[in-house]
Amino acid sequence: MKRRFGALLAVLMVAVLVLSACATPAAPTTAPEPTQAPAEGEPTAAPKPAAVSGKIAVATDAAFPPMEFVDENKNIVGFDIDMMNAIAKAMGLEVEYKNTAWDGIFAGLEAGDYDAILSAVTITDERKGTYDFSDPYINAGQAVVVRAEETEISSDADLPGKVVGAQIGTTGALAVQEISGATLKEYDTIDLAFLDLLNGNIQAVVVDTPVAADYALASEQFKGKLKIVGEPFTEEYYGVVVRKGEMADFVAAFNEGLKKIKADGTYDQIYTKWISGETAMAPSKGAPAAVPPAPGFPVKLAIVVPLSGDVKTFGESTRDGAEMKFDEARALGWEIETVLADSKCDAQEAANAANKVIFEDGVKYIVGEVCSNASIPISEIAEANQVLQMSPTSTNPVVTVNEDGSTKEYVFRACFLDPFQGEVVAALAQELGASKAAVLYDVGNDYVKGLAEYFKSSFEGMGGTVPVFEAYTKDDADFSGILGKVSAADVDVLFLPDYYNKVNLIAQQAKEKGITATLLGGDGWDSPELRVDLLEGGYHSNHYSPADPRPMVQDFVSAYTAKYGAEPDALATLAYDAAGILLQSIAEAGVDDPAVVKDKMAAIAYEGISGDITYDAQHNPVKKAAIVKIEGGKKVFFKFVAP
Repeated sequence: MKRRFGALLAVLMVAVLVLSACATPAAPTTAPEPTQAPAEGEPTAAPKPAAVSGKIAVATDAAFPPMEFVDENKNIVGFDIDMMNAIAKAMGLEVEYKNTAWDGIFAGLEAGDYDAILSAVTITDERKGTYDFSDPYINAGQAVVVRAEETEISSDADLPGKVVGAQIGTTGALAVQEISGATLKEYDTIDLAFLDLLNGNIQAVVVDTPVAADYALASEQFKGKLKIVGEPFTEEYYGVVVRKGEMADFVAAFNEGLKKIKADGTYDQIYTKWISGETAMAPSKGAPAAVPPAPGFPVKLAIVVPLSGDVKTFGESTRDGAEMKFDEARALGWEIETVLADSKCDAQEAANAANKVIFEDGVKYIVGEVCSNASIPISEIAEANQVLQMSPTSTNPVVTVNEDGSTKEYVFRACFLDPFQGEVVAALAQELGASKAAVLYDVGNDYVKGLAEYFKSSFEGMGGTVPVFEAYTKDDADFSGILGKVSAADVDVLFLPDYYNKVNLIAQQAKEKGITATLLGGDGWDSPELRVDLLEGGYHSNHYSPADPRPMVQDFVSAYTAKYGAEPDALATLAYDAAGILLQSIAEAGVDDPAVVKDKMAAIAYEGISGDITYDAQHNPVKKAAIVKIEGGKKVFFKFVAP
């Protein structure tokens, strides 16, 4: 399923692997590959040492459940591991596992860093020209997964005319391409495909049988909501890999041991445990995002956010998300003092707050602001005084960039940029069939004005037209004039890139004027105070979705909801990530010095709730965006969009 199968795949062949009733894969009663098991009733000799000297070092990329993954106790577990351990026991082998990233796993084998690879590697003719393989040990052919209530699709034969998801560059994607009449939709990761399936955006997912079992039968996120239909419709065998012409004794011992554990039923037990049975497992849930060890010195920082004014809910969510992460750190021995300042999403108030926390309170780190127009003056003060600023949510490019185009060394953010967000929403408008758009924006707000311009540029670049591009001011309350222009232009979509409070006001007046254009927006819509009743059928971009199936996301949503009594919005999520990035950078620096911490932050690799985060040269993370739809009076996940 992974890209490990992509370019090296030989031509797929139609095959059958018997599955149990109700479309659950059954443990094979005979070997699913050419190797013959010992005759029934053959005496089983006591294990004797194989003709293999020393410990066998086996590499595995433990990130592919249920085949191999790291459990909550930091142990490598899974089907491959249990099978190898059983073979080792049967043959008197001693095996040592080395968790190795897939990107370098074959290079490590060739360099002699280990003796073999056991990592759900597909046997292909091309690979056999470079490496030696064991006998195949499992058929991981492509399976079809559908929603639990699906009745029209019962096998791969029903996929013509359907939209079918698969991970990009995998054998699953290639298999769908071979199905005449089926429309392939590709995803960066397979969990995104399953999420789109669950939300009704595609009709089926094609993926390796073990992965299908893990998601459809074991995953807490999808169990009971998805099902496997039909039988695997390709042959795709996994094998152990060794260097060409080497480790012949080990391969022979593995093959002999595989026969033994199939003959005595051990193989079937392992298959049932991980692939087909009720005890099939997925990775255990862990902490929402790990807190690094305490550095051994106190840390004083400020949270500078709008706690009053028009967008105070943004500030409250940001404060709560950051403090949740800091509380987790305090529980693990960190000494953290936080200073809270109200910057009101206003440039002057933000500058006043920054000066106070830096010169009066003596902080070295600032989490904030929320609004770009407030973050920009803070960034200038922080940069001049070598105080590290981490804005969770300010999306205007100017926040981290000087007037001369150079990067502000001490300023970072945890969110994607407005140019990307504008392009995402413009592409959504095109996907919805729009050819004409209207854009209304606050001319005095850097965030709103910038997002409006980026949307307009992207939409026009995609062939659309923007006959209405009208500005208003922060204090305007009557939009009848510019909405009259929107009505007269008969546009397909109306883009409102402002914050929720202004969007509520404009949407109300648009409804009164009978405007039926689909309303679109940006991350500024993400507030519990957004009037979803006025925005039915609308869409907006966002930084994360609480429907993200990753266990760490679900753990975070549960913990935050338990702590604060409400589901975390994107503001809280980004603040939680921003605080985590700051703590990890401080821990890696080992000193309470922003000059050192900033360098660690620039080079960081952080797995956050809002996605995996690394920084470009201008201290901007490259990350996916979520699209949220207003449907039935609720905000529902629509899809993810990768850069």
